[in-house]
Amino acid sequence: MSGDNPGASPQFPILRKERFTRLCPVIGVAGGSGSGKSTVVNALRAAIAASSAILSQDLYYRDLSHLSPAERSKVNFDHPDSLDFSLMSQHINALAGGYSVVAPVYDFQNHVRKGRQTISPGEILFIEGTLILTSPEIRRRINWSVFLDAPDAVRFERRFKRDQVERGRTARDIRIQYERIVRPMHQEFIEPSKSAADCVLDGSLPCQDVVIRFQRELNRRFSWVNCP
Repeated sequence: MSGDNPGASPQFPILRKERFTRLCPVIGVAGGSGSGKSTVVNALRAAIAASSAILSQDLYYRDLSHLSPAERSKVNFDHPDSLDFSLMSQHINALAGGYSVVAPVYDFQNHVRKGRQTISPGEILFIEGTLILTSPEIRRRINWSVFLDAPDAVRFERRFKRDQVERGRTARDIRIQYERIVRPMHQEFIEPSKSAADCVLDGSLPCQDVVIRFQRELNRRFSWVNCP
């Protein structure tokens, strides 16, 4: 990437270049909802010696402020069309090239973009999300990818707890959404995308065990990252 600012949307611009990096690998972490992606990536970030940035798919859900609350509730958020992969791709390019980016902050209770946040680059970039391997545009920007595989029952239990605590949803609504939307979309889009991953790890294991296996793979491919 050249030293010129690569540009992006006026609302979510690319900021000044922070550093000239000789190499910033983009590591993709995919898997179903509740497979442990965010937990594992955050634990990895704390464990490795190299500086890192994390870009989550969850930042790039489309803003639905133009729709009524009733209309928003009908949107399938587990379908790839619910995501702005074009903006995410621009931000991946910028961060991998040493630029800071201004990314959306998403409100999952109201399904709108509620603000902006600045994300700075690092020596390694982790991107994570359920659907990142379904997008050819995103896959082309990933240097190495991991799919966290976990049984349906494990993923449901984790999502059930998260959606109650973090997203204020009722137990009934969570079950209905999972059975009618989450599970079918997993089977249609996410499970087939596993074949695009470079490595598959067991996401049902305790986080520490998954991180140890992940570190071994990182060390094998990017020894300068210095995983303990």
